[in-house]
Amino acid sequence: MMLTRRGAARGIALAPILLAGSARAGESSATNVIVYCDPAPRRTMEGVGRVFTAQTGARVNVFCAAPWMMLAQIEHISQNDVLISGTAALDEAAERKLIKAESRIPLGHDRLVLAARIGAASTPRTGNDAIRALIGVGPLAVPDATSLTTIDAAGALAGIGLSPPYDFRTQGAADEADVAFLVASGAASLGLLYRTAARADPRLTEAAVLPDGATGDYEAAISVITRRPNATWFMDFLRTKEARARLSAAGLA
Repeated sequence: MMLTRRGAARGIALAPILLAGSARAGESSATNVIVYCDPAPRRTMEGVGRVFTAQTGARVNVFCAAPWMMLAQIEHISQNDVLISGTAALDEAAERKLIKAESRIPLGHDRLVLAARIGAASTPRTGNDAIRALIGVGPLAVPDATSLTTIDAAGALAGIGLSPPYDFRTQGAADEADVAFLVASGAASLGLLYRTAARADPRLTEAAVLPDGATGDYEAAISVITRRPNATWFMDFLRTKEARARLSAAGLA
């Protein structure tokens, strides 16, 4: 995954909008854990958070935006305990001293897939020729290059040998939730999503798995602005066999 912008003043101004509801320092209960997370694995982390809450009583609040906006939020001292994003984002966060670098842990690889409505073929296609044949004439829903997604749709399609002008129709979408809606509603026959987003939606199934290069490598780290011990406890939980099994089942392999 690519980090497309740095924490400039414009990002600091916009970040509170896309992370609406995120807690300012001192406003939330000390029993909460505030997690900033890339959009794709949001439901995965919410599910893991519910298990952590059941075991500890500490609620996990997950807020999502593009990586550059999340870093801007941390710089802006908008309360955060744990950051979950791609390797490039965590590298930049460490460089800007926004995370405790020694706390970083890998969470897994999130493959890009083509999702279809539930009921489609149960065996996902692999191989460039098979995937191109599956796309057919479209329409294929793809996330546009907005601040709400980390998917590089053009790059992903180039990875299977497709470049514009395409001989199939594409349907742009604001984010992965919009892609899922277009596929589930029948407005698009397929949608480009990360596996975690596809598996989290009961309306969808994986119709194809893109090549190995099309992955998101996620990591987690403790923010330098955390003021609560629950951040460490949550990171410890992410290392447990139970949490790892749940992450794997959700698509982080």
